[in-house]
Amino acid sequence: MATENTVRSASKASSAGDASKNTVQSLEKGFRILEAFSAQEPELTMAEVARRSGLDNATALRFLNTLLDIGYVQRVPDTRLFRLSLKVPDLGFDAIAHSDLRTRARPILRAKGYALSDQETVSGLYVVAAPVLDVDGVPVAGLSVAAPAMNTSLDDFESTMAPAVVHAAIELARALQPSGGFTPPTLPTTVMRS
Repeated sequence: MATENTVRSASKASSAGDASKNTVQSLEKGFRILEAFSAQEPELTMAEVARRSGLDNATALRFLNTLLDIGYVQRVPDTRLFRLSLKVPDLGFDAIAHSDLRTRARPILRAKGYALSDQETVSGLYVVAAPVLDVDGVPVAGLSVAAPAMNTSLDDFESTMAPAVVHAAIELARALQPSGGFTPPTLPTTVMRS
């Protein structure tokens, strides 16, 4: 994958021509640093990051230190390894929050008790989500929990977190109702894997 990133970046640079006048190469390099990490190899040395991103060691170290200072990369304690911080997925979550994904997910989440993502949305991250339904069973919000895939198995994550997320969604739905007479919709426990 890292080799693909390097080749892809090099081909973009060579085909860009005059368009490169309107781009910031250091920003591109910063993203190549971030893309060097993967779910299969979430922790890398500076030299591995440099090799995977197609940069020399000194440049890679400066970028890693900058990303460390602004919170997108962390040092693994007592090692020479670096890893992405949880600030990186926040960028993706912000994009998802403003996409049409919510509209497309409503009918699916209404029919299912919860949805489970096995790293399809964010590489290296399991996510379970449940809809918060109004009294008519219409989704008005959603709750989700995410965990790094390297810390647990998908089955353990699902069995531990799905019931808690569904329960929390039902409780939140109850709390959001005006007064009395609320009967939470019965949510099936069927899983929809994305």
